Amino acid sequence: MDSRILDQLKIARSLELLQTPGIDLQAFALLDEHWQVVWSHTAEVDAEVHALITGFARDFQLDPDPYARMRRALDNEHVGLCQCQADEQGQLAFSILIVAEEASEEQMRLIDLVCAQLEHEYQLNAELEFMATELGERYDELNMMFQVEGENSPVMFGYESLVKLVRDTSASLNITLTGLLIPSKRIEHFESLHGDEEPMLPGLQRFLRTRALSLVQDGQSIVINSPSDQSRYGLLSPLRGKLMISPLRGGSSHVLGLLVGMNDLSGGDFTNSDRKLMEVMASRIDRVLQVNFDPLTGLENSQSYEWGIARALSAVRAGENQAALLSIDIDRFSVINDVSGREAGDALISRLTDLLIREVGDSDTVARIGADKFGVLLEGCALQEALALAEKLRREIATLELSWGRMQHVVSACIGVAALDENSHTVAEALTMVELATKAAKEKGANRVQLYQETDRELVGRREEHKWVGHILDAIREGRLVLHAQLIQPLNENHQLPHYEILVRMLGTDGEVMPPAKFIPAAEHYRLMPELDWWVVEHALAELGQVHRESGVLGGMFSINLSGQSLTDERLQEKLFAALAGIGELANQVVFEITESAAIRNRREAQVFMQKVRAYGCRFSLDDFGSGLSSFAYLQQFEVDYLKIDGSFVSKIANDPVSSAMVGAINQVGQVMGLATIAEYVENAAIADQLRLLGVDFAQGYHYARPRPLAEILGELSAKRQVING
Repeated sequence: MDSRILDQLKIARSLELLQTPGIDLQAFALLDEHWQVVWSHTAEVDAEVHALITGFARDFQLDPDPYARMRRALDNEHVGLCQCQADEQGQLAFSILIVAEEASEEQMRLIDLVCAQLEHEYQLNAELEFMATELGERYDELNMMFQVEGENSPVMFGYESLVKLVRDTSASLNITLTGLLIPSKRIEHFESLHGDEEPMLPGLQRFLRTRALSLVQDGQSIVINSPSDQSRYGLLSPLRGKLMISPLRGGSSHVLGLLVGMNDLSGGDFTNSDRKLMEVMASRIDRVLQVNFDPLTGLENSQSYEWGIARALSAVRAGENQAALLSIDIDRFSVINDVSGREAGDALISRLTDLLIREVGDSDTVARIGADKFGVLLEGCALQEALALAEKLRREIATLELSWGRMQHVVSACIGVAALDENSHTVAEALTMVELATKAAKEKGANRVQLYQETDRELVGRREEHKWVGHILDAIREGRLVLHAQLIQPLNENHQLPHYEILVRMLGTDGEVMPPAKFIPAAEHYRLMPELDWWVVEHALAELGQVHRESGVLGGMFSINLSGQSLTDERLQEKLFAALAGIGELANQVVFEITESAAIRNRREAQVFMQKVRAYGCRFSLDDFGSGLSSFAYLQQFEVDYLKIDGSFVSKIANDPVSSAMVGAINQVGQVMGLATIAEYVENAAIADQLRLLGVDFAQGYHYARPRPLAEILGELSAKRQVING
């Protein structure tokens, strides 16, 4: 017995009671279960008392009653009393020893009172100690849970992460056999402390595949330790082990699978603490399922797929492995969805999933990386093997037919193939290569396989173009776009006010100015033009507006380019209309340039857009006019103020009579329609002189001025205005 089990203060109070007048107290001591003195009211225990204790110990051995009250006479005047007290298991816990005069009945009641008080105090403290132990165990349990939850706290990726969590569950709970079953995601994995020779495995697999899911449909974990537990859950065939099952939802509203632990019948029972820890591990598996797997197919998703590619790239760079990627893009998938509905599309995706799982090796990864796209990571696979598999998959997919209602849909896919090698430095680059190959296959027609090769100039060029997407977005985010402007020089006395075309430039991370020819093609190809156009519009109007507020006028007209993509972008147009509504009369000095080809390609949208913008006071210029075969036929359909003659004609008018005649004809038509004409690509005086002879209104090119920062030009115009105003 711990000497602290009885409060010293309570023992002292008991001593005070025993020392009341009428009781000649000679000794008062507390003995443990081994009859050793753990407390005494005197500093030393004399030999006579020790002999008395030894006698009581012998008496107890003869009749081991843990509640006995024993009595021994010492001399004619004193007696020894020993009151035993049992613990919760019925074993001797401690004894109270009293040596006093032969007591009267009243004194004996007092002694009984003291014994009862100490007995009660012991029981109370024993309960408190038990509660403290329980709390300590719960504290340790919670610490273990937090430790389990804290390990690898960032969500892991891929099937391997699920395998690791199953192993962690087995190790944390010391479970003989641990399993994971998620039928809808085609996931089944077991870990055994005995390796592959686990005798309980076949029975557990049968049970999981037939009965286990039905037992946890309410979402609650269950523990089966005994035959009575099995009967309670309606299990007719006896299990050869003790079982613990936690349901898995994976973010779904219903149970998708199970995390299960099994010990043999000779092992200890699963406890409530075991169940709680199992539920913690199940919740971690749920998080992994939500982040890593596609809900429709059960395949890994793009995030998990990219994690696997990163791992494979590390092995390739270390020379430990070779690998390849396939990107499978279903042809005309949107048509199936539009004609037969989303359910038909989902049915096709499920059938393709089954086909891919059947044809692709177990050691490789199949992922759904888009609505109509699958990715395949082939590890330990040479490029020629990857190509052969791609061709086989293409043929197999082409044999599928989707019958939905009265519709028969022909199914095919384009497949891109790329090796993971020294050219794929990052996951993004690897995905770019295989994606470019897939796009090239689709552009050549449906049902094709395309290999990415560094010797293919077209694909390599597209890869370089793709890199600019990141550069453009970074430049917008980091404020590395700047506005320049180029003078549009009036050529006759009818137009005195200078015009300027606002242009965008990108600054490299080293401050180098990059011309638009470097990044505009990539922005057009990857549909970033609306974002780029809006940046130019927003910042141009802000700079023009500041000068206008300070000086009242700008001293010129300013043209802003809009791409064909922006003509159909509703979000950009909403922002543009709001911005124009806020600049007032400044709008009268703003011209928007759109190319002839963009206007014709989006004729109806362009007409509506022009009408709305002109209502704010802005004007329009039709750029690259004359480049189309039907330029004049479409001209009357657009409300424009300026015709910008295509530079391919202007640059040759000094030496080419046909080009000169073409420029003259466009200028004449423009004047008849009341439109001002602008010639671009004016590189020398000979071209400028010829334009004057033809009567063109404005000229733009290096002969007059190179592009300069817009802020610099606005500063000069503002200073000139101040001089004029005196």
